[in-house]
Amino acid sequence: MPTADVSDLLIIDDDASFAESIAGLARTEGFAPRMATTVAQAREALRVGSDVLLLDIQLPDGSGIDLLAEIDPALHRRVAVITGYPTVETAARAVSGPVSDYFVKPFDPMSFVALLRESRRVSRNVEVPGAEPIPGVVAASAAMREPTRLARALAATEAALLLTGETGAGKDVFARAIHAMSGRSGAFVRLDCGSMSHAQLVERLFGSRRGEGQGASDVFAEASGGTLFLDEVPELPAALQSALLRRIENADELEHMDVRIIAATRLDPRVALGEGRLREDLYFRIAEVPIAIPPLRQRDEDVLLLARRFVDVFNLRYDLEKRLSPQSARALRRHPWPGNVRELRNAVHRAYLLAAGDELVMHLETTRMPPPLEMGDTLAFTLGTPWAEIERRMLIKALEHCGNDKTAAARLLGVSVRTVHNHLARMKQREHS
Repeated sequence: MPTADVSDLLIIDDDASFAESIAGLARTEGFAPRMATTVAQAREALRVGSDVLLLDIQLPDGSGIDLLAEIDPALHRRVAVITGYPTVETAARAVSGPVSDYFVKPFDPMSFVALLRESRRVSRNVEVPGAEPIPGVVAASAAMREPTRLARALAATEAALLLTGETGAGKDVFARAIHAMSGRSGAFVRLDCGSMSHAQLVERLFGSRRGEGQGASDVFAEASGGTLFLDEVPELPAALQSALLRRIENADELEHMDVRIIAATRLDPRVALGEGRLREDLYFRIAEVPIAIPPLRQRDEDVLLLARRFVDVFNLRYDLEKRLSPQSARALRRHPWPGNVRELRNAVHRAYLLAAGDELVMHLETTRMPPPLEMGDTLAFTLGTPWAEIERRMLIKALEHCGNDKTAAARLLGVSVRTVHNHLARMKQREHS
């Protein structure tokens, strides 16, 4: 086991030269590496805990993916998968388990160094103000752990990602972070599907010249070798959604055009599908893995970090040395932030420009709390919701999830089937009373 000053790294990889180079890199960062080259050796090595576990997918006697079910998260604090042959299937299996990072060979050694350094910081509970779990994203809240884990784990894959979240929550920043971590050499190209005319969208998606070749303004050509970020896809007219799907599939078939798709929407995809605002066939192509980004009101720990980061940015811009006043912290945390991170940035900028001295005092208008955002298989309640209403909505959501199977819903909720029937009977009585 590692000492107080040395962290433990377990490398499971049959490429001896690669494993040794990684081990050498890890030693310079204060890690003591151990190695296993087969599934059989790995099973023995997994009995001893590690601070970081690096797992290759292809091993001489089996697949490293099959080892994921045997990894105890309590023993192995951070698990990273590495492969020279990435597929969406292996990426999906990896991130459904304890994996926090997914690397594709060859990869940038500094990305691995960053992983090692973050692991040591976390293991020692060292607080780093304004730390970025992924590039450009300031986050320390529990609500952001899963989305940032998925972003790190899937960045180097070719999986098409759908980012969901309220306006201003940071979907664009997330998309840029994923591109930065992907190792892709091409450009990051953003297309806002909700702010352009039909003619502009046609030109940007399919080029100014129709036919065999594409025009100079074709976003697929611009993003070749890089990432195409399609923001607010449900805003596209249905006919253009169909044409976009064909364009994506055509790009997949062209060897010279390697485009990674990241899409985003502020809508719950199920609502968008149900209302006919998003084609089902397009949804399945662009949402191989969905990532939900929580609103700022669910990220209490991040508000001050972000506010201080914005003050630092403005200090650089204006060549000043201003700071937040101590009394601003409470105001920042109590505000509901219906406009999310974008609203916070604007509020800090306004206070910065109006501050008479070096201290910023935040004066925030009391605004109505926006309704909670419900996405996927989640429910959200505002404080003060009656308990009976919480139970009613929870039961309805469980039944929807289980296809109206009352036994399955009872199992999901941890109650008896009789309890489910009793609740339904009371709900029916209230409807007819």
